[in-house]
Amino acid sequence: MKTYIGKISRCLLVMFVILFSSCEDILETLPSDRISSEVYWKNEQDAAYAANAIYNYLNGTRIFVFDGMTDILHANTQFSDYASMERGEYDSNMEFVQTVWSDSYKGIRAVNYFLENVTRIPVKDRQKLDILSAEVRVIRAYLYMQLVMLYGDVPLVEKTIESIQEGKDVKRNSTEEIWNFINKELSETASILPVSSEMVGQVTKGAALALSARGYLYQSKWKDAAIASKAVIDLNKYDLYESYKDLFTYIAENNKEVILDKQQIKDVCSNDVFKFLAPFSLKKQGPTFVPTKAIFDAYRMTNGKMIHEEGSGFSNETQYEDRDPRLGYSIYLPGDELPNGSIYAPEPGSGSQDEVGNTYLATSLGYNIKK
Repeated sequence: MKTYIGKISRCLLVMFVILFSSCEDILETLPSDRISSEVYWKNEQDAAYAANAIYNYLNGTRIFVFDGMTDILHANTQFSDYASMERGEYDSNMEFVQTVWSDSYKGIRAVNYFLENVTRIPVKDRQKLDILSAEVRVIRAYLYMQLVMLYGDVPLVEKTIESIQEGKDVKRNSTEEIWNFINKELSETASILPVSSEMVGQVTKGAALALSARGYLYQSKWKDAAIASKAVIDLNKYDLYESYKDLFTYIAENNKEVILDKQQIKDVCSNDVFKFLAPFSLKKQGPTFVPTKAIFDAYRMTNGKMIHEEGSGFSNETQYEDRDPRLGYSIYLPGDELPNGSIYAPEPGSGSQDEVGNTYLATSLGYNIKK
């Protein structure tokens, strides 16, 4: 019996050693469900792919929400967070407020992670990697500009946070500190980035300078804004597109007026701009935002006068006539033909699906965005 028990013990011991060794191997196995940092950051292509992924943090149709915070757009869906924000009834618990904060810091973390790892790639000429690093730094500056404009004092995080406790220890930096960081980043990256990019949609010198000019405007630093704007002009790369009517159509995509835009690809990286803005009759779903009377009135008469100026020739009876043609290219006016061939008729009593009051989902102000 003792011999039998002894044999069993020796067998169990051997099995334990084998299993323990196997567990060690399993624990050290590289994950197969994601790209591990142990096998990444080996060549320039890895850096390019990582940088390209960060472009996803640029705003898409969210930019219309920011316009909805001003007097030029109205939140048409009255039960949405956007409508509450328009009424001034919002706080930090609102989904949109939390989402913008969270998405921005996800993008900032991605940039920090990139910058911490890209230097691991062995190359003889680091110029390409320096350019990629400058590109993502501009995106990080863009995200911080968004944060500081919306939230004021925010945490300035320049490295990846690895633990919960480390995240809890992060403190807010002053608005001045954030702007100083943004200004410095955009100035430094503008000196690194090329005037033209290898691929459409990449951040260039012009994008860094133009964003810098915008930042200085937000800071009321007019002279600095003028200098940065003049630097963009002096690149001799950008110019006004010859047709405002076509400016926001497919034929004008990536035209000479574009300094930086987020690239979209059908069925791969699409956008929901049609859902956001289209008239009710085109999709049986209300537009999230519609133009206000304020933006309608801002378009001048063809003689250059504002509609309220003496001698403008404006009258309510002919309010759509003799106006700056950009009005008709930007906003659907009564009588316009819609993409489906029907006529846009928002006037009360018109009987159309876009009639004001037909449904709470139709335009509540009688206007819809065209461009």
